[in-house]
Amino acid sequence: MVSSLNPDDPRLLTALQRDETSILDLVGDQMKTLRREGGSGDRVRLDEYFESVRSVEQRLQASLKPQKRWINQGKFPLERPGPGIPASRPEHIRLMMDIMVLALWSDTTRIGTFMTADAQTNEDFSFVNGVRGGMHTLSHHAEEQARKKQYESCVTWHVEQVAYLLNRLKSLDEGGTSLLDNSMVMFGCGIKCGNLHLERNLPIALAGRGKGTLRPGRRLRFATETPLCNLYLSMLQRMGIEEKSFGDSTGMLPGLG
Repeated sequence: MVSSLNPDDPRLLTALQRDETSILDLVGDQMKTLRREGGSGDRVRLDEYFESVRSVEQRLQASLKPQKRWINQGKFPLERPGPGIPASRPEHIRLMMDIMVLALWSDTTRIGTFMTADAQTNEDFSFVNGVRGGMHTLSHHAEEQARKKQYESCVTWHVEQVAYLLNRLKSLDEGGTSLLDNSMVMFGCGIKCGNLHLERNLPIALAGRGKGTLRPGRRLRFATETPLCNLYLSMLQRMGIEEKSFGDSTGMLPGLG
């Protein structure tokens, strides 16, 4: 919708360094041209898009605060990210998801990934009703019911965030279909049980219709020891990437369409 900016453009760096400057200021002339040349429907969509961008900008400006320390500070050959991560985890998650939606909606990218839980931080999840402590610690609940219930609340909260993302995608019209209809959204994790670090029978949710190549609203069960990479390969094929294998894949997953 708007021409991309050169990442080496000094104006971009200046805009990112100054809280009072909107990134939209850098594309102001292009915005005016698009509004002038487009029809009434195009102007409505442009206004909706630019308002969404500005809303995310304002929320970012209001939430940027130094992050808490890592529990394994200095134990790994990785530098801690600098300050700037929102102190509120719920707001951080929603901001990142909104940015991802904007990127997909504007066709800036066709692929987005987001790790919702970083165990290294053991971040306090007391913002979730009934939870006291870090999610990582609670995941090692040793089948103690009180701790297990708190962990389940943390997991439920993450599923609610995915629902937020799906509803955002569903709300965006793309000429009679929604952005969700034209997307594939996979939600899951690399470990089934934090207690034992089990890596088998992972619960995976796949949403969207993939432009008609997926049929949602069902639970599918596959043979024991089916590699997760079979799903990745099936998704790649639906994006026009005709690879014969991916990772430890053994073939395509049947019955997705």
